[in-house]
Amino acid sequence: MTRGFYLLFGLVAYVIFFATFLYLVAFVGNLPFVPLTVDRGGPIGGVAQAVIVDLALVALFGVQHSVMARPAFKQRWTRIVRSRSSAASMCCWRA
Repeated sequence: MTRGFYLLFGLVAYVIFFATFLYLVAFVGNLPFVPLTVDRGGPIGGVAQAVIVDLALVALFGVQHSVMARPAFKQRWTRIVRSRSSAASMCCWRA
């Protein structure tokens, strides 16, 4: 039972990551079936708003990755999630 659950969890995590990656390709590639792309964005805001949002996203990315890269976090994380599925869960968090 647990082995099947870990396999299913890993597959779901990688499918989520793959779907996110494909959406990124469509977003950057300006493909017609994606509602918002780099060239066809949403409502236009000011430059200050764009800079604040960009800085906040970069900071969130940096904090998440630096916290998750620490050995203490990995040690605590493997107590909650078995080591077999920790790579899949990390992949899902990053997506």
